[in-house]
Amino acid sequence: MTHPASGAVTPMRELELPRQANLILVFEDDFIFRSGLVELLTSAGYEVECAANGLEAIKRLDSTERTPFVILLDIAMPYMDGTRFRELQRSLPGMADIPVIVISGHNSRLLHLNALGARDVFFKPLDAPKLLQTIRAL
Repeated sequence: MTHPASGAVTPMRELELPRQANLILVFEDDFIFRSGLVELLTSAGYEVECAANGLEAIKRLDSTERTPFVILLDIAMPYMDGTRFRELQRSLPGMADIPVIVISGHNSRLLHLNALGARDVFFKPLDAPKLLQTIRAL
């Protein structure tokens, strides 16, 4: 995009993009669990896009032209864990305030997960009705 006054080009990520009311990003490395989440969410009427690791997730979030209304984030992922992803997400203009729901297989990390500023934390195995209720409440 070009600024009329200066003619300078603004990178897409610096623009405030409208949130897509039904777009959910799922960042989860376990293929079977991720597939189950996609099935659950799409059957509930949501559009879902995925990444299998933290590095893919941050690239996906930074390059999107559509802003999700929520991110479902696994913590233990290869290449870049969910904690590092969340730090980077908070530094991206227009992306810092996207709500994050953490999904983890490690309930011993609860105190650490609260420090991430997540809207909610779910542990595996997942309580699917409660997750959908939490998403609908956002």
